[in-house]
Amino acid sequence: VWRGCKLRIIAIAQENDNNLKMQSELQQYVYQLRIDAKILIVELADPEISKNAFERTLLMEERTMVLKQMQESRGGGNALGPHREISPLVTAERKSAVSARNSNESNGDANAATGNEMHE
Repeated sequence: VWRGCKLRIIAIAQENDNNLKMQSELQQYVYQLRIDAKILIVELADPEISKNAFERTLLMEERTMVLKQMQESRGGGNALGPHREISPLVTAERKSAVSARNSNESNGDANAATGNEMHE
């Protein structure tokens, strides 16, 4: 699947950084890790970096708050303890298991109502 793919590493530099030195040091580091990659250095001004980072941080914090509120309203907290959080993958797995169980129960109710229930 990954045959023929090329890895590109993009590093963000500021205006006062030495781009050539940064590229050569990064290329040497990647070579020592035995990774074949193309190194690209992108130069951005400070306001551009800080504005983008600030907006992304706000969005991430907002998503985290909404997720915590959903977890608290749904279950009244975390059953694993105060320091452990439930992974979103675990929550998605639980949701799919509950929906599958509910659909099986509703199918059983429909069969009982029509008299098509299987007897052992």
